[in-house]
Amino acid sequence: MILPLLVLFLAGAQVEPAPADQQDVPPTYRGHWALDAESCNAPGPANMTIGARSIDFYERHGFLDLAQLNEAADPPSFYGRFRWAELLRFSTAVIRLELENNQLYVTQNDDPDAPRNTVSWTRCQK
Repeated sequence: MILPLLVLFLAGAQVEPAPADQQDVPPTYRGHWALDAESCNAPGPANMTIGARSIDFYERHGFLDLAQLNEAADPPSFYGRFRWAELLRFSTAVIRLELENNQLYVTQNDDPDAPRNTVSWTRCQK
C-alpha cells in the first residue's frame, strides 16, 4: 500500500481526498470483501477493501474523485470516478457498486446502463 502512495507522490499526483463537498462511498458498501468466505482470511487477489474515499484491491488502489449515489435504481447503486495506481500504471475509471442479497457487484464502465459485472463479492466478518 505504501509503494503506490509513494509513487503517486513522486509523480506529482494529488493523494489527498477530493473536496469535502463531494460524497463519500456510503457506509453500506465499506469494509473487507472477498470472492468467497474462505478467501476472507487469506491475503491475495480475491480480497478488496472499500473505505470512505478508496477501493483497494491486491495490487490496484483507487482514490475517489467524484461520487454519485443513485437510490432510485433497483438495486440502489453508487457511482464513483476513481484515480487508480496499479504498480507503476495510473488511470481513471468509473466504478459502480451495487449491493443485492448481501452480495456486492463491482462494475467498471463509464456507461451507467452497462450490464452489471456477474462476479459477486461477499462481506467478510471482522
